[in-house]
Amino acid sequence: MTTDVVLHLDRASAEDLHEVPWLVGEHHAAGAHIPALPHETNERLAAQIIQSLADALGKKHRFS
Repeated sequence: MTTDVVLHLDRASAEDLHEVPWLVGEHHAAGAHIPALPHETNERLAAQIIQSLADALGKKHRFS
């Protein structure tokens, strides 16, 4: 049996989660250098998304 996991994200974090994997894949497929994420995007991905995922899974996380 599977259980759904629901993430609660602000709009900017949801946009990052949608765009970043696609952009990485496109760069990888083209054999191009994958540039570093902007600081703001990196912070959102590291904090908001990871925290929401940990909360949804009932796990402790370092952003508590």
